Amino acid sequence: MHLAARARVPGVALADVEDALYGRRDVVKQTAMRSTLFAVPRDLLPAVLGGPSARVATSLSGRIARDVERSGVDADGLRWLERARESVLGALGDGELTAPEVREALPDLDVTIDRSPGTRWGATVPVLPQVLWLLTAEGRAVRAGNAGPWRLSKPRFAAAEAWLGARVEPLDPRAAHAEVVGRWLRAFGPGTEDDLGWWLGGTLGTVRAALDDLGAAPVSLDGTDARGGSCPTTSTRSTPRTPGPRSCPPSTPPSWAGAGAVRTSADTGRRSSTRRATPGRRRGGTGGSSAAGCRVTTPACASGSSTTCPRPAAAPSTQRPSG
Repeated sequence: MHLAARARVPGVALADVEDALYGRRDVVKQTAMRSTLFAVPRDLLPAVLGGPSARVATSLSGRIARDVERSGVDADGLRWLERARESVLGALGDGELTAPEVREALPDLDVTIDRSPGTRWGATVPVLPQVLWLLTAEGRAVRAGNAGPWRLSKPRFAAAEAWLGARVEPLDPRAAHAEVVGRWLRAFGPGTEDDLGWWLGGTLGTVRAALDDLGAAPVSLDGTDARGGSCPTTSTRSTPRTPGPRSCPPSTPPSWAGAGAVRTSADTGRRSSTRRATPGRRRGGTGGSSAAGCRVTTPACASGSSTTCPRPAAAPSTQRPSG
């Protein structure tokens, strides 16, 4: 994360990133879209927890419970998992522990499970790190400090309320997904429904509901049969004619992290940066998928100007979490 922030945010220093993560704690490492680790600004955390993270947690809890039963640990995997959750949170208390330290603190629960037996990616792994991963997706635990230098990922875990100083209440799932999709569009739009569905790790229905709730503005994408979106304008074609889609910036961007959540390395390369958006115009043909940009009420976008809104700098990326 530190290198990604340095590469993308002019003037950012190591101390700035460390302070945001571990000092002020206004940026939180969160298991979110597609079970990937994101650095999320505090104001976005309720939406991420209520939408993408909740989806990940539901899937992960079912998988762990099935693995526990299949591995012969307990005939009732869900019951075992609930006991493990509470035990891990009890071990964390008001402090911070690494995954190995959690295993040492809970020897009765330090068992192994068979992951994906009979497949080429199958393995026998300890289950408690998986429980920690689940607790972070649920928003009950967080990745707190780091047990090694910034170049190494050796996370310490803490109870979320102890680390953040207050309980974070997740948003309603529909409102949560609309907020997350809106942040993406403001920072990186326009994007097709396929773009958003892949990035969000959600269904097409979830994406379309979010776009409807946002009142997204449809536009075409030059050279394709897809539709895209940009700031509402009074002209039939966005000007000036510079390459690349444009969208409104967020009204209150986070401090060093750019717009929206900090993306992971897996989030790049899904959308072309060489297409121009034409507001309010659909191209003929059946190829491609529909797309939209977020209609945001800010002075720059509500003025009726014929120019598109400036695109903010891309946010830095982090690495996929381990174990």
